[in-house]
Amino acid sequence: MKKAMVVTVGTGTGPNRDEVLKSLAQTIVTSICNSRPDKVVFIVSKQSKKETLPLILPGLKDTNINHTVVTLEFIDDIIHIYRKASKCIHELINEGFDKHNILVDYTSGTKVMSAGTISAAIAFEVDAMAYTSVKKEKGMAVKGTERYTIMEPVQILMQKKLDSVTDLFNAHRFETCLDILDHIGQKLSGITEKDTIDELITLSRAYDLWRQQIFSCV
Repeated sequence: MKKAMVVTVGTGTGPNRDEVLKSLAQTIVTSICNSRPDKVVFIVSKQSKKETLPLILPGLKDTNINHTVVTLEFIDDIIHIYRKASKCIHELINEGFDKHNILVDYTSGTKVMSAGTISAAIAFEVDAMAYTSVKKEKGMAVKGTERYTIMEPVQILMQKKLDSVTDLFNAHRFETCLDILDHIGQKLSGITEKDTIDELITLSRAYDLWRQQIFSCV
């Protein structure tokens, strides 16, 4: 299956601008190379397009990764960023990328850029969201201290989905409950969360069998 990434690109902070930008660019290149996507969409500000992106692209020249660049007009407008990021994800899906094979990396960029892009990722229920944390000295990343964190949007949406399962269960729509729970269970990786889902699946199956027996006797 084809894989895609949506990556926010910032400019970093610190007194030594040249070194900070190089360090930031390398972190992004490493994330992309580790994920090995077929395509990357860079969400940039006008400043990061000028300063950071030119340091990223040379690191990808020996790969077969295609890329496009989306420039934000307003980097402090979360709705604008959400709409831009949503359009990026929607276009990737139209290009044949399954939403479950799209990774959103929000390591770089302003807080508003990250928040808007994360909101779009959750809305589309993409495969995962990634963040690389790193120890810094004088504004620059310390090599070897990178920590790559993956979070699945379904973990955030799980409670909302479970609320709908409760309503469906009370309406005796047990088969629909099982479909939703099975979908959530396939996406979750946490043992505790999966245990909860498994218990609900067992309960829904039991009541579905009870319902079938009741109606078979009528």
